Amino acid sequence: MSNCLISRDTTTSAHLQRHNHISSSPETQPHQLISRDTTTSAHLQRHNHISSSPETQPHQLISRDITTSAHLLRHNHISSSPETQPPHLQRHNHISSSPETQPHQLISRDITTSAHLLRHNHISSSPETQPRQLISRDTTTSAHLQRHNHISSSPETQPHQLISRDTTTSAHLQRYNHISSSPET
Repeated sequence: MSNCLISRDTTTSAHLQRHNHISSSPETQPHQLISRDTTTSAHLQRHNHISSSPETQPHQLISRDITTSAHLLRHNHISSSPETQPPHLQRHNHISSSPETQPHQLISRDITTSAHLLRHNHISSSPETQPRQLISRDTTTSAHLQRHNHISSSPETQPHQLISRDTTTSAHLQRYNHISSSPET
């Protein structure tokens, strides 16, 4: 892993602690981070949004962030299972849990390969592990890696050009333009 990657994205535990953000408890975040990323419960309440129930969100947040499940809150609305969303997730950047249901241009930006939706500028099913901006560039939520600009957990499912930009650094640290869970890939 190159120095520049380490400088922007580091792991301090099994959960990614990211560039300008986050851990699951506010005590671990400097004042300026807390101002942008706060927790209102055990779940990480996000940069410009979120809590796990709409009652805790001001009117303007509710208009942008809707809960469709107890855990997954999304800027442009998401739930952890595609069935709860309009036909194949009619969404800001459109998503479903399998790439086959996404038009080509959407696949290039947002891909989910497991039951947990991971989105362009957001979220996994455990919000405490991923701040808003973390998702956009660096996400790992499990063995399945969902990435801002691509991704699935096995290189076979990624086009050649994605593999050229996505390499692994560890089981947990998957980086902006670098991905897969083992360095051989």
